Amino acid sequence: MVWVRARVDGMARVLIVERAGREERVAEVLRGRDYAVRTVEADPLLPGHVFELLDGVAVVCWLMGAGEGLNPEANGEQLETVLLKVVDTGVRGFVFEREDDAPNEHVEHARATWHIPIEEVPAGGSDIAGADAGASADRTDPAAAWAEAVADAVDATLGVTR
Repeated sequence: MVWVRARVDGMARVLIVERAGREERVAEVLRGRDYAVRTVEADPLLPGHVFELLDGVAVVCWLMGAGEGLNPEANGEQLETVLLKVVDTGVRGFVFEREDDAPNEHVEHARATWHIPIEEVPAGGSDIAGADAGASADRTDPAAAWAEAVADAVDATLGVTR
């Protein structure tokens, strides 16, 4: 994997972990905000694949809450394992895509125990896969609105105001 940088120096790196083909739409929005972005499509996800990519990452976006054939372990045991690893890295924030409105026990535990800045976004954007990544960020477009919401959550974990 190669980092794609929007600016050479001083910007945070974001790792997008996703499995439904929506990562490029979110990456496009984040690059527009001058983040360096790396994506990994994870299906099936083995936590070791994510661990290898955490060096130098400021925010992890765990976008595993939508799409057909969702693996229940993605937001269960695998998520727990990744959160346990994130604690011992330089990661400063975590964005979690909820499957539904119910709290995720692993996210709540990480937030309460290690005080990891975690922002949650609702599951969405399942219609993004195959959509034009260069389309306008018009918030009346659900796919664009969802990608913007993920980017807003990244900003929030880092304390960035726009």
